[in-house]
Amino acid sequence: MRRRRSRGWWAVLGFCVLTAACVPAPGQTGVGAGDDAGAGDVGADVDITPTPVEAGWVYQPLVDTFCGGGGPAGLGLNLNEASTDLVIFLNGGGACWDGTSCYVLNAAINIEGEYTAAKFESEVRPLIASGLFDREDDANPWPDASYAFVPYCTGDLHSGDAIKNHDAFQPQRMVHHKGAVNMARYLAYLSEELPQVERVWMLGASAGGYGATLNFWRLDEAFPGAQSHLLADSAQFVQPGEGRWGIWQNVWEMTLPPECEGCEARADAIPAAVGAAHPDSRIGLLAFEDDSVIAVFFAIGLFDMGARTRALVNDAYQGEGMRAFSVASNEHVMLTSWKNRRDKDGQELPEFLRWWVEGE
Repeated sequence: MRRRRSRGWWAVLGFCVLTAACVPAPGQTGVGAGDDAGAGDVGADVDITPTPVEAGWVYQPLVDTFCGGGGPAGLGLNLNEASTDLVIFLNGGGACWDGTSCYVLNAAINIEGEYTAAKFESEVRPLIASGLFDREDDANPWPDASYAFVPYCTGDLHSGDAIKNHDAFQPQRMVHHKGAVNMARYLAYLSEELPQVERVWMLGASAGGYGATLNFWRLDEAFPGAQSHLLADSAQFVQPGEGRWGIWQNVWEMTLPPECEGCEARADAIPAAVGAAHPDSRIGLLAFEDDSVIAVFFAIGLFDMGARTRALVNDAYQGEGMRAFSVASNEHVMLTSWKNRRDKDGQELPEFLRWWVEGE
């Protein structure tokens, strides 16, 4: 049993969906400021000068945002101030909640050291190559929109508001699980920079797909009156095993969607609740039914994963407003190869994305 679990845990590293690896660079220590460090501590000393990267993108550090090691986070931006459309992508990269997941298995990216423009450039490159954020690609569904890329460096599905020590031998080695704090700051910044926005598409892959679902409600506050739509790639809210849903809420001090009654007990209640609270939004899910990465991360047997995914799709993603694109496979993440995907009924993923983007 122990040997089998070890192999499974290494599969969690596949949660690092858009980066080269989960393992931090040698020499990164991640020593934080301590339990009294909180929102607002990363302030005047942050250099907020935007750094140009490739293909019209810049990396914009932001005060009052946090990566796992306590340093500032930021946004990747490729803005078109003439557009009323905004696309927000949340990156994935695992998660961690104890010493084993954080430091032995390195199951969450970017929780130690600084998040830099160079890291952002390496992480956005696969999305540009896929065509989703290439303005010159004829298949790009948003060639003229503003783009915002949300890095992942908090290990908490973009949902936490806590600072925790997971290393008993180094009491000052803290992880800033501040994903929810960051998301609030990012959306406030974007609403100030782009007050003309009338349509917002929020999407994410893997951990970013969970984060997009958990933070979708914030768009109503940031962009009141704007249309908003949600797409989660390889981020189906099946119910975790081994008590992990409660563990994550406790360790990360998760912020759940306020419209979601019963979600503290049942993760699989979240999609239907989010859909019911946003009847005018299109909410999509891209799911590999037997996703082996989610099965390990959620402590679900591989033979149960497909059944739980199908049950979730049949219960929550039916009708005009909520749809799922399901593939009978144990793979993980579709968006980096979205042009070549078909679901188990033969529908092409570009056709599904057309519905999600245009409503047709």
